[in-house]
Amino acid sequence: MVERGADHLNPCCGVAAHLAEGCGSCSTAGCPALVCDTENNPVSPAEAKAIIAERWTVPPEVRARPRNRKPAKGKGPQQAPQ
Repeated sequence: MVERGADHLNPCCGVAAHLAEGCGSCSTAGCPALVCDTENNPVSPAEAKAIIAERWTVPPEVRARPRNRKPAKGKGPQQAPQ
């Protein structure tokens, strides 16, 4: 989503909603939470961290991009009167 121009808040909210839905369904069904990889195989928390670091870390050049995509209004900083 960041590569398509969304700010960081948009994907964070999507992930949070997905996680909240999963937590809610697990708590109502009484099943324990299970961490799985992308093929739905159970993994340990350390393995999950390694998978996240390898596949879904935002590259530094994407993080360094300017966040404001609005064009400049043409007004520069104003000088204080002398």
